[in-house]
Amino acid sequence: QAQPTEIGFSIQLPIKSGATVAVFIGNGTAPTTMTIAQAMSDARAKLVSRFAKFGVHNETYAGMQIAISWNTVYTPYEGIFTPVFRGSPWDVAKAHNYVLFEWDTYLSSMIAAHTDLWVAKSNIIRMTKSLIYAGYVAGFWNGLCGEVDKSKPPVGA
Repeated sequence: QAQPTEIGFSIQLPIKSGATVAVFIGNGTAPTTMTIAQAMSDARAKLVSRFAKFGVHNETYAGMQIAISWNTVYTPYEGIFTPVFRGSPWDVAKAHNYVLFEWDTYLSSMIAAHTDLWVAKSNIIRMTKSLIYAGYVAGFWNGLCGEVDKSKPPVGA
């Protein structure tokens, strides 16, 4: 059953494991449960087909795809990016609840290049936008502040 919200509809669907998947549709039209189930089934078949192309390495590819996808987030201020984890170990990210680390972000972009080129490019752009004085990329960045007192080897170069 679709529940109207201020900007669309919220729908909760049970899945085979007994859990519930929440779906939000923001176009103003409530889709049927069958329409959503078919869209999810089509997307799953497409994904499984992509995994199969990697033959004996399909589970490795699937693990990389899932790891990158799990942490990919969107914020209106930053756009789409993939932090290594959500939250902040130093409590510097209260407003945004994420921290991008230079090495981790650039290296995860290399992994994402094999699974989702658009996400890979977005991560590189987001981390590179943290340029500080003298052209250094911040050691960590949360959109408003970061580590600006150190330099690390330029992995993003």
